[in-house]
Amino acid sequence: MITLGEGLHYDVPMDVYHGNCAAGPSVSGSVLFDLHSTCPAKAIARHYLSPWPREDSDTKATAFGSAAHAMILEGPEVFAERYIVKPDGFDGRTKEGKAWMADNANRQAVSAKDFAMIQAMQSSVDAHPIARNAFREGQSEVTAIVQDKETGIWLKTRPDFRRTKLLVNLKTAADASEDAWTRQAANLGYHVSAALAIDVFRKLDQPAPYAFVVIEKEVPFLVAVRVLDDAFIEAGRMIYRRALQRFADCLARKEWDGYGNDVSTITIPAWLDRKLMGFGAPL
Repeated sequence: MITLGEGLHYDVPMDVYHGNCAAGPSVSGSVLFDLHSTCPAKAIARHYLSPWPREDSDTKATAFGSAAHAMILEGPEVFAERYIVKPDGFDGRTKEGKAWMADNANRQAVSAKDFAMIQAMQSSVDAHPIARNAFREGQSEVTAIVQDKETGIWLKTRPDFRRTKLLVNLKTAADASEDAWTRQAANLGYHVSAALAIDVFRKLDQPAPYAFVVIEKEVPFLVAVRVLDDAFIEAGRMIYRRALQRFADCLARKEWDGYGNDVSTITIPAWLDRKLMGFGAPL
């Protein structure tokens, strides 16, 4: 087990970051948002303290996102060290395909189609007058850890990129327009993770605002740079503080609450009532 103390840490493997990496129980903003938006039992299910087997999150979408991050955040040279593009017509079931996979077992394989999409996304970022500078003159995936004085829980965060006075996260979206992306940010808890990151870096005497570079996932791969205002960040801060206290309470009780044990009566929702009333009374 690798134990990371309070401070900034570089080149921390992702499985270490998501594991038991601090001197005591640790939690990230994404888990705290899960606790807020669902319940403690579902939040702890994706945490290293989970009493249940944790599911492998290495889905096709996650693998593509990791490859895109390597190209855009760290550059083509780093991408080439970690990834290799499958040749046209590749079939891993054939003798030749299996031999190719064995010869390149030290790198992760990506399809030619995905590689072309990643290159196009990188070109869109490079063409954007602001986004093109977001991932320069800094470090990618810096892990920051502090111990929360109120609860004793260790807080951890890992922005995609850290410049001297700016934290940046790279996000993809089906629609990067302001209204659509604002809903995505709220629904996925981006404001919670941003608020926690801002607070952690401030406690480490490294104050910095937080920005998002957003890339649409379809042609023409439009790019937008978004910053959440102070009210949005404060809302995220309130959510993570309340969730953190509940996390600490559940940890102390060694009980991770679900939806409750009482029988609840469900009232017909207004939208369904209006829908039914629209049919009119039967003759």
